[in-house]
Amino acid sequence: MQQFIKEVLKYANKGKILDLGAGVGKQAEKFLATGASVTAVDKKKPKKQNQKIIWKKSRMEEFIFSSDFTDVYDVIFMQNIIQFLDKKWTLATLMPVLQRHLSKNGIIAIRTFYKNPIPPFNRAPLSLYKINTLLFLFKGWKVLFARQFKYDGPGLDGIKRRFYLSDLIVKNQKK
Repeated sequence: MQQFIKEVLKYANKGKILDLGAGVGKQAEKFLATGASVTAVDKKKPKKQNQKIIWKKSRMEEFIFSSDFTDVYDVIFMQNIIQFLDKKWTLATLMPVLQRHLSKNGIIAIRTFYKNPIPPFNRAPLSLYKINTLLFLFKGWKVLFARQFKYDGPGLDGIKRRFYLSDLIVKNQKK
């Protein structure tokens, strides 16, 4: 599981990072430690916040169209969030909007489910993404890291599950 974060951290140094679906900010803290400027977005702010992180309380569907979303980022990071969004909206709306807010040679990093975990969550994922579906969104981009794998371990709720995950890190190749 840590390999994905290590790969993202290679590109997270001293740039501007957007962490969508940041939760309690665990990954945002790691990005901040690299010297990056970090904006973390989640539908609820954590009780304990690092004041060096710019926190935005918002649902992703609202944030990407808000006046708060004007910056261009070097890294856009999404871990375990897009599987809970409508797939059609994610593919047709979210991804193109995010690409417009990415710097030249910027990185998009995605971790999501390609199959429901076992045992399943109380709230089933809306969308599942095999690695090829994600790769299709980024034709012409440089693939820095891509894998689809199984992981056995605890979820955020502490319950041990088998997760079926897709990881993708791509680099923008704009001229």
